[in-house]
Amino acid sequence: MRYVPLKRAILKWEDPYTDRRYFVKLFKAADAARAVCNFTQVNNAFERGELGFMVPQPVAYNARCHALLMTEVPGQSFTDLMHACRPDAFAEAGRILAQLHSSYISPETRWTPDRELAILQRHMQGVKRVLPELAPQLDHLIANLEHRSQELCFPLDAPIHGNLFGDQILYGREGIGVVDWDALALGDPLYDVGRLLAHLLYVAGRQTLNATAPSAATRCSDSLLSAYESESGQPVDWPRLTWHVATQLLLRGKISSLRQLPERWQRHLVFAVTEAARVFDGQSPFLRLPVSLEHA
Repeated sequence: MRYVPLKRAILKWEDPYTDRRYFVKLFKAADAARAVCNFTQVNNAFERGELGFMVPQPVAYNARCHALLMTEVPGQSFTDLMHACRPDAFAEAGRILAQLHSSYISPETRWTPDRELAILQRHMQGVKRVLPELAPQLDHLIANLEHRSQELCFPLDAPIHGNLFGDQILYGREGIGVVDWDALALGDPLYDVGRLLAHLLYVAGRQTLNATAPSAATRCSDSLLSAYESESGQPVDWPRLTWHVATQLLLRGKISSLRQLPERWQRHLVFAVTEAARVFDGQSPFLRLPVSLEHA
């Protein structure tokens, strides 16, 4: 059982007669109906053949305790493949994201850049409390992100996962799967792409890939974006993408560094803030940016 304060509890259960494994999520009362609808819509899209990846299948819902029982999606975490530097896995992730973003799923929640910036501001308060020396750099970067958000045109009509990172993509013998559809929303499809790339940059920055982390991360990001463009038939809008990567790298750094306080967490946070600024300025060594964006 895993409890996430103020959000939900997650339980794993194995049927003693069939050995099949299931997950049970207990939601807050205000979130339960929407979350169940999200899981149902995604499963329906899978059954219609719109999604080329596995998703949890809702089995039963108990409205009295706001508990949703669903099937397990087995597999190895995509985060592990980030550490192993697998460009082929990133290419597959790019393809499945394009399939999701072109599906006919229509959730009721809508993502907006203003809401994302409000979330970022709230989380960065914790970073500034524990490492006050980062406050000036953070304030400057957030002000730049806010300013650029007014200049960019964010599409708000594509179905997006809304809370995607490496642990929610699973690679198994039966294929690839995506879990945790609580935050399913309509919004900018590059939000999901940016979150995955931000997670990759955070992993690479912690030097858990290998001694050539920048070039290894670049190969992986190239594979993801090339496959995404090929599957979607649309070129990536780099100004929007770098905005998403920068914002999500700040959030990834805060969540991963402060939730469990791993060894050298201060160094990880400093990297996340510094690299987010480099991404925003078009100077990241981990992304192969178009020439027009370099040293902007």
